[in-house]
Amino acid sequence: MSLTRRALVGVMLCMPVLTHAGTDADDVMRCMKRNVVEQGALRALEITTTDSSGKSSALALNMYWQGEGDEARVTLQVSEPESLAGSAYLIQENGDEADDLFVYLPAVGKVRQIGGAARGEDLWGTTFSYEDFKLVQGLLVDGAARKLADATVADRPVHVLETALGSIDSTFSQVLAYVDKESCTILKGEFFDREGKPLKLLEGDLSLLFETADAKDRTVWVLLGYTMKDLRSGTRSLVELGDIHLMKESPAALFEPDGFFKAP
Repeated sequence: MSLTRRALVGVMLCMPVLTHAGTDADDVMRCMKRNVVEQGALRALEITTTDSSGKSSALALNMYWQGEGDEARVTLQVSEPESLAGSAYLIQENGDEADDLFVYLPAVGKVRQIGGAARGEDLWGTTFSYEDFKLVQGLLVDGAARKLADATVADRPVHVLETALGSIDSTFSQVLAYVDKESCTILKGEFFDREGKPLKLLEGDLSLLFETADAKDRTVWVLLGYTMKDLRSGTRSLVELGDIHLMKESPAALFEPDGFFKAP
C-alpha cells in the first residue's frame, strides 16, 4: 500500500495545533510522535551531496522502520551507487537509554556495533549521521529535552526544543529542533559541537511541506525534503524523501543485528 503526498492513509493521526501557553516539551514530542508510522513501513531516500568545490555524488537507499512506543527500530539499506550497495545501518531505540547502533559493510562481511565518537560520524560520504536521520524522521536525538522560547522559521511560528547530550556518546553537545506549531514537523535543526560551536544546520524545504488528508479526512502533514550543511567544510547534502509504503508483514530479522542487512 503506497502513501502518497495526497493520500497518507492510516500513517498519521490528526495532529492538534500546539499554540497554547502551557505547552511543554512533552506535549510537543507527543505531537511529533504522531508523524511516525508504528507499523512496518518502507521509504525510499535519495541524497545528493555537494562539497565546497562543487563536486557532487548521489546515494540511494531504503529506510525501513517499525515503531514500538519509545523503542522504535530503523534500518537503512544502500542500493546505489554500486560501490556501496549492500551496506546497511540499524538503529534500535532503548527508551531512556542510548540507542544501539550496528553497521554492515559487504567488503568486511560482518556486523559491527558502533559506539563512542563513531556514533556521530557521517554516513556514506554524506553530511548525515545516524542522529541526523532521526531528526529527519521526526524523532529527537537522545538526551534530555526542554522547551525554550518560541520562535519563527520562514514566518511560521515554531516551538524550540533543546536537547542536551552531555553524558551521551555523541559528536554534539546540544541540538536545537524548531518544530512547526501547525504541522508538528521539524523545519530546522541546529547542531553544536562539544565546545558549543555551531557544527551543522538542517533546513526543511517548505515548498515540500504538504497538508493532506487520510482515509477519514483528518488533516495530516508531511515534509519531503531537507538540506544538511556542514558548517566547517561547506559540504551539504540534500535528502529527498519518497512516498511511504506500508508493509503487510515486516520480517523481525529486518530490525535485528543478525538480519538487518538482508533484503526483506
